[in-house]
Amino acid sequence: MKDEAAQGELPEGAATEAASGLVLPDQVLPDVLHLIPVMSRPFFPAQVHPVVVDSDPWQRTLQAVADSGGPPVAGLVYTPHLEDLDEVDGFPPVGCAVRLINAAAEDGKIQFVCQGLQRFRIVQWLSKSPPY
Repeated sequence: MKDEAAQGELPEGAATEAASGLVLPDQVLPDVLHLIPVMSRPFFPAQVHPVVVDSDPWQRTLQAVADSGGPPVAGLVYTPHLEDLDEVDGFPPVGCAVRLINAAAEDGKIQFVCQGLQRFRIVQWLSKSPPY
C-alpha cells in the first residue's frame, strides 16, 4: 500500500470534504466593494469604530451599499494625503472591508459604526469618481 500523504496526494474523499465545507458569512466578500476613503486613521480587521465622513459625496456611496441587496459591506481605504478625490491613482491598493452597523446623518456629516472584516486588494476600478 503506498503512502499517499508522503507523496503529496490527498486521501480519497478529502478534496470533496474541503470543497463542501461551511463558509462563514464574514469570510466571503461581495464581488464589488463600494470604497470610502478615510483620512483620519487606518482601519484594521476585527476593529469596531465610528467613522465620520462628509454627506456630500459619500451619502450616495452609503446608499449604494444599502441598495446592493447583500450584507452592508463597504471598503475603507486609508488616504491621509489625498486632496483630490477624483485622483484614484492616489489610493493605496489595499484596504479593509467593513460591515456597516449603524449610520446617522447630521449637519452635513454622516457617522457610521463599522466592523472590520478582512483586508482586500483593489483589482479593478468600476468608477473613478465618487461613488467608487
